[in-house]
Amino acid sequence: MAGTARDLGLFNLSVDRKLRGCDRVALQVRDVMTAVHVKERASMIKGRTGKPFRLEMIETIRQSLRRWIRDPEMIGREFLWPSRIDGSPHLSTRQGARIV
Repeated sequence: MAGTARDLGLFNLSVDRKLRGCDRVALQVRDVMTAVHVKERASMIKGRTGKPFRLEMIETIRQSLRRWIRDPEMIGREFLWPSRIDGSPHLSTRQGARIV
């Protein structure tokens, strides 16, 4: 997994922050990244409850996200975990669960 930036980033974020699958796959690049840096804290709305949530990101998460966002596969992408299937904007919760 260490050789795959996407899988490592998804795993680190999922395990450390204990996000639900629906919240994890809905994250957008702008939620976790400023113009140049990965944020230390991201704000998001939880999908099932509709309540705001502060997502604290430790250094290992920020490093893996930084590495993934710089990947050529991410150029011009809106969602943090884009799907490799045409016509789908982001990973499904099932695909995300398989990776994690």
